[in-house]
Parts: sequence; structure tokens; C-alpha cells
Amino acid sequence: MGAHVLVVDDEPDLREALQDLLELDGYDVRCAEGGAEALEQVQTARPQLIILDLMMPQMNGEEFLAELERRDLRRGILILILTADGSARAKAARLGADMGIAKPFDSAVFLEEIARLISR
Repeated sequence: MGAHVLVVDDEPDLREALQDLLELDGYDVRCAEGGAEALEQVQTARPQLIILDLMMPQMNGEEFLAELERRDLRRGILILILTADGSARAKAARLGADMGIAKPFDSAVFLEEIARLISR
């Protein structure tokens, strides 16, 4: 089985599509619909990569990242930011994430970027 990936997105259709895409490519995928649920999952089964939507209700992506840092859980976990506003790379850099990808994205390019990120 491939790397353990946690997909954090409040949109059920996108979450399911990402899970299917990643599992077909050999990744071990878990999903969370928000930041609080994702924090619980990180504490029980540390993922190698978190794919994180920034625009979520309750705890948004930025708040989730801040809480990861506060709880000292960020170390050793790659973070890929997904955002629909087109400034994904700039936001990723500002938030200390490892990569940013704008929605919508090409599935093949998305998988290539993930593979490149994990192999670093």
C-alpha cells in the first residue's frame, strides 16, 4: 500500500472523488469533512500527506494548520493546500505548506505533483 494520505474537505463529492482517484493510484486514503475531525485522525494515525481545503466552515484550513502547530503535530507531515481562488502557491508559501494546487485541476497533473512531493 502507498503513502497514507488524509483528505480534508467539506465538499462530500470532491472528498469522495479525491479518495477514489488516490486509492486507484495506490495510496492509503482517509477522509475528514473538517478540521476538528482531521485533528482527531492525525492524532490516531499520522498521515504522510494532508490534502487540505482552505475554505471550510467551523475550523478552516488556516485554523487547522495553526492548531496542528499548537499541538506539535505538524512535524513530518507534508501539507498540500487546495483552493479555488487561483493563488494556491502563494497561499501555500504563506502558510508554510509544502505545495498549493488551484481547483479545478487536471487529475493526471494532480497525481504527478503528489508523487513528486512525497518522493522529495
